[in-house]
Amino acid sequence: MINNASGIELHWLTRGGVPAGEDRLLAEAVRAVAWPQDGSAFGWFEAEAAAAKIVREYWRDMLGLGRDQTLAAAYWRRGAAGLMAG
Repeated sequence: MINNASGIELHWLTRGGVPAGEDRLLAEAVRAVAWPQDGSAFGWFEAEAAAAKIVREYWRDMLGLGRDQTLAAAYWRRGAAGLMAG
């Protein structure tokens, strides 16, 4: 973990040789962060489609957050090519 003057924590996640889009490290790391209860947060997550789905379902189904509070978008899809990959 790296702390800086802005107060932002930076955590490096390494796949350990697992091909891009096949691990759940990033999605699980996002799920592990406690959601602020004071209404001051907006969740924004863009990643491979499977990871985006994990985070989106967690935010919507488990935390009950709406589209006005979160955006979890599939930026690319493993095995697909082209504009926004899918």
